[in-house]
Amino acid sequence: MDIETVRRLPLEDQVTMLVGVSVRHAVEMEGALRSVLMTLDPEFDSSKRRRFSDLVRVFRRHVSDHPAFSKESRVACLSIATEALDAYDSRSSNVHDMMSAYADTSIERFRFERDHDYDFDREPEMLSVDDLEQNCIDLMHATWRLRGVIFYLQKPEERIRWHRLLSGEFLARWDGSAHHSEIVH
Repeated sequence: MDIETVRRLPLEDQVTMLVGVSVRHAVEMEGALRSVLMTLDPEFDSSKRRRFSDLVRVFRRHVSDHPAFSKESRVACLSIATEALDAYDSRSSNVHDMMSAYADTSIERFRFERDHDYDFDREPEMLSVDDLEQNCIDLMHATWRLRGVIFYLQKPEERIRWHRLLSGEFLARWDGSAHHSEIVH
């Protein structure tokens, strides 16, 4: 389904669709991160339950001392770690902190409580469908970059080819696809 079709749905369905897509993308991103960690460390137990922030911390540690990374690729990987954590945290806030207590909320905007301080005398942060779509894009951008790390590590003879993914030089789309204007050889 393209975004124009989503935007023609009733507003509540748009929110349901985009929140659901963001959850799916977060799962994909975590899977990509776990794959990177298994590639970096064959001893990594991907079945062990860990918080996403802990996975990111392990990734940062491996990137800092793994010999496969050049200085430029280390910088890119540390950027990926920050990007992934930010996108995941936004998704978590959007999904878990949505408050139904504000029954008088306009159907054209959505209210999300960001800090678990349920002070109903205070107005919560406002987010829109555009914000939810952007979160989907952010999650997929980080996911594609993580996939670039996997290719970078698994195909050392083709590292220059995977630089565009690793460095984030492409456009991610809300639906999980990505686009770049030319292929790097």
